[in-house]
Amino acid sequence: MNRQKIRKLVCLALAFMMALSLAACGGGGGSSTPPAGSTGGDAPASTPAGDPSEAKGAQDLVLATYSDGHCYMDPHKTTSYFDYQVLNQTGDTLVTQDFDGATIVPGLADSWEVSDDGLTYTFHLKQNVKFHSGKAMTSADVKYTYDRWGAEETASQTRSFVSRVDSIECPDDYTVVFNMSQPDNNFLVNLTVPVAIILNEDAVKAAEDAGQVYGTESHDGTGPFIFEEFIQSDSVRLVRNDEYAWGPACFENKGAAHLDSITWRFLPEPGTRLMEFRAGNVHILGNGSLLASELESVLASGDFRAEYFNPPYPVFIQFQLDHVTDINVRRACNMAVDREEITNTVMAGIADPMVGALPSHYKWYWDGADNYYPYDREAAGQLLEDSGYKLESDGFRYKDGEKLTIDIMFCSSDEDKMTAELFQAQMLEIGVDITVNTAMVSNFWSHINTNEFDTLIMGLYINSPEDMLYEYMSTNNLPFPNRQGFSDPEVDELLGKALSTADEAERQACYDRVQEIAMEQAMWVPLYNRNSFIPVSNKVQGLRCHPTIVEGEPKMLDVYIDDTK
Repeated sequence: MNRQKIRKLVCLALAFMMALSLAACGGGGGSSTPPAGSTGGDAPASTPAGDPSEAKGAQDLVLATYSDGHCYMDPHKTTSYFDYQVLNQTGDTLVTQDFDGATIVPGLADSWEVSDDGLTYTFHLKQNVKFHSGKAMTSADVKYTYDRWGAEETASQTRSFVSRVDSIECPDDYTVVFNMSQPDNNFLVNLTVPVAIILNEDAVKAAEDAGQVYGTESHDGTGPFIFEEFIQSDSVRLVRNDEYAWGPACFENKGAAHLDSITWRFLPEPGTRLMEFRAGNVHILGNGSLLASELESVLASGDFRAEYFNPPYPVFIQFQLDHVTDINVRRACNMAVDREEITNTVMAGIADPMVGALPSHYKWYWDGADNYYPYDREAAGQLLEDSGYKLESDGFRYKDGEKLTIDIMFCSSDEDKMTAELFQAQMLEIGVDITVNTAMVSNFWSHINTNEFDTLIMGLYINSPEDMLYEYMSTNNLPFPNRQGFSDPEVDELLGKALSTADEAERQACYDRVQEIAMEQAMWVPLYNRNSFIPVSNKVQGLRCHPTIVEGEPKMLDVYIDDTK
């Protein structure tokens, strides 16, 4: 059987899987209007929220996630988006982003000032904030939180967010002064993400003194919901904080939530997840919990809607450079991938093909990436020939008797699984044997930091260019999250300059060169920028998706349930 026939059969199999598949894994404000190119069908427009006090029915919101069931609420020790979702409800940050995904608005800080030289940030705290334990939050807790986050012994994977904080002062209980070693253009943005929630120093130290692991055995926050229960591989349940009265400025409701509780159910099996949603036992399918190809049929009943949001969310294949050492192999993969096919097949058009290190619509994108690796399978094959990989009669390439085989890993996501299998079919066209690794799906996040992989599928929300470029290219982030093993003094210098300069043109030039180096090294295969959607029961009112790192789910302050809908 020739390779073209093999590929057709694989694509047919993928299409068949999509028809049978029921669910999947893993901007501006959310909308029920599908983005251009999507297949959202005749989804009803969101009904404007009425008066929550007139809502009928129990106020217990249930969400489903494809996660197989973990929860770790120490913000300095996790990079899991699910953990971020929970932390966003149980904690608060000094500042937050408005629903435009750009404007910084008050959170736990009523106001702040930044010195002209960018080296001093002074925050004035709200004076009515209490932790769930009842302790009043003061500037000492803020100082403790950020000192802990930046400490070497904490070993936080997000430590770079506060790496330029030189010292913190507390002139009084409600004033915090951050002294920076260098200006940091992203500092305020970094303070908006859930890893920046303020901790109760007493609670963390009490857990340590008791020999407990903070975040799993104990947790104390200031957020609108209180952690009540975690059942391994089953659910996480939060209950309303009745004392809450300090909601961020971007929400209509600044007081206690309308909801009595929030429960996330771990439903990794797609059919079960969708059945529970259709039966009304789940109100919201978390982002990535439904395949785009299934969305239209779900909306057809009229009982559900899709809330769309458009974050910068690159999805890409990441090489481990110590495993896939031949740069011609990495470049050939970039030239042989059919991004349009992947976008249309996996995402049903609810995504934009991505060719560079950042999405092409993103402010800091380097337009030199536009045609850096043109789609040209013949040229890709020639690159492999140049490196000594010869095409044999079985359709695969060999060098010195060894088949050119690359392993690809992914998380517990039907979306990523389809992407891996389609990439496998496409690379077969140039004789590369891609083996899809399903053995590590259940412990993907714990395994990838060992760096024992050839390639993996990654996707991430980016609030700043550093979320992609610094995170994966800085020497400071070895061995993870810079899991590629990439190190370049020029890149380190450019990234440092981009963070500090007040000259926007100079900052763009730095990012351009870093992106150019990423393309030269072919350290990843960019695939698409994910335009996201969340399937929601029409009973859920007051929900606006938020283009943040918590997968579109805002603090549930304005949300309520109306069973009459």
